[in-house]
Amino acid sequence: SLRDPSFGTLTYGDRFGAKNVNAFQVAARLQATDNLTVDYKFDYTQSKTMGSAVQLLGTPAGPTAPLAGGILAFQPLFGGITNLSTTRLDPVANATSPEDLNVQGHNVTVTLHANENLEVKSITGFRSFDQQPNIFDLAGTGGIRFTAGQLAALLQGNVPGVFNPAVAPGPNDSMFSLLTSRKTRQKQFSEELQFVVTTKAIDLTAGLFYFHERSPATDILGIFQPVANGVVIPTPFDSIFGSGVTESIAVNSSMAAYAQGTYHVTPKLDITLGGRFTADNRETILIRTGSPGVGGGGILPPGTYKKSYEKFNYTGILTYRPTGDITAYAKIATGYVAGGILSAIPYNPETVTSYELGLKSELFNRRLRANFAGFYVNYKDLQIQTFQNGVQRFENAGKARIWGVEAEIDAIPVERLTLSGTAGYTDFKYLKYVSELGDITDIVRANYIPKWNVRLSGQYDFPEFGGGGNMYFRMDGRWQSKAYPGALPTGVPALDALAVTRPYWIVDGRFGLVNLPMGGVKLGASLWVKNLLDKNDVFVFGPQVINQTAEFLVGRTFGADVTVKF
Repeated sequence: SLRDPSFGTLTYGDRFGAKNVNAFQVAARLQATDNLTVDYKFDYTQSKTMGSAVQLLGTPAGPTAPLAGGILAFQPLFGGITNLSTTRLDPVANATSPEDLNVQGHNVTVTLHANENLEVKSITGFRSFDQQPNIFDLAGTGGIRFTAGQLAALLQGNVPGVFNPAVAPGPNDSMFSLLTSRKTRQKQFSEELQFVVTTKAIDLTAGLFYFHERSPATDILGIFQPVANGVVIPTPFDSIFGSGVTESIAVNSSMAAYAQGTYHVTPKLDITLGGRFTADNRETILIRTGSPGVGGGGILPPGTYKKSYEKFNYTGILTYRPTGDITAYAKIATGYVAGGILSAIPYNPETVTSYELGLKSELFNRRLRANFAGFYVNYKDLQIQTFQNGVQRFENAGKARIWGVEAEIDAIPVERLTLSGTAGYTDFKYLKYVSELGDITDIVRANYIPKWNVRLSGQYDFPEFGGGGNMYFRMDGRWQSKAYPGALPTGVPALDALAVTRPYWIVDGRFGLVNLPMGGVKLGASLWVKNLLDKNDVFVFGPQVINQTAEFLVGRTFGADVTVKF
């Protein structure tokens, strides 16, 4: 990439949706005294994953539509592959490379049992990750053959110039509607001092919390990005489309003090009150940024940007237990997410107030668990990431509300057989959403939020072997109603009818062995299949990134897991 030579040479992948993960975790406990314990945990994960295959359903209306549609229309003449199809394609021409990620973490928890009523904990954490450069063909146009010279002719309205042999695409020339690339690192430290008080009348948890992180990142954004002889190149059109490199360092810290106490009014009635005061400091150092064109979504110039936020949140819960097996509760809570800057685009804090009523029960000697809940949530300045008319945006929707009901049932009809089911209904609506496009409250849709979700599962645990361990068999099924993968209609009625995730079922299965003692360790092994029925004709993701994209369900996959517990 000539945009940033430090990204080196990246090779496109050929197995979309593939994942290779190696992970392990170590835990140890030191019983220093009768009242003092020290727990240490370390985890490490190395993963290499590929994004899903992306294809196109069509071109939405908007300022980039004539250019995007024109480039697609020329492809049969230059041997390009458009990936245009209303049904699943196999294969597709995408230019996504594997994402290589290393994550590790350390945690030390020191617990002091000061007396029978007081426990003090110190929880110290350190985590880091390193994401190597990768390319993501988000708009699914890796098969387009077009050059910077042809783009210049088309922008000038010089259609005959597109056919000039001097600017014709060579074997390794291509054009991307949207090409992104990113590398980033992060280190974070956290410390929490916690006090737990337990008496006959009151249970109290209070503490102090501190968090600090530093994360340098480099993002490359290419709108109508030419690739000349396999090399990503800057163009004279960067200032028009907002293409370029954003290099930044995020330095964030957060401090909080909290307390939550439960007063046992009677053996059946509890009142819980809690509060948390949070102070967040956000600092973003923008070293370089892309051009402030239509693709940038309001890019800030280089510089250091600091912002501080403070918020008090509270929780109130009323719990009533008419019997030892039934619990009813009512809850009100507030929440808050700090604002910040992402890819040189600022956004404001988000706040939420939620209300919930619920009933939990365990019946028939704990062979049946039935839980029910209803909720209502108000959002203010809801943080949203969208692509609108080819423009990447991070913005705040003024007001939104969501309400719904949920039911969860677990049953053990016979020994060793567990049946579970959940069902939920969710209704989401924007009440006020004003963006750079104007007031879009009446047309914006809830992204990826189906009204109905259902999950069913069953697991049979075979009798334990004489030396320990047992076999098991499990099946899981999940269903959801239709959903919209795009926040805004495309502006083309025929395309809007296609850009909907249809209702679908997914069935998974697993068969294996757990907790088999061997040589001082416990072994586990299992065979699994995901999407057993090979349901792969429903697309579940598809932002409007210049073109209306579509990512279909991953088909049937098989695998095996092996675990060792020390």
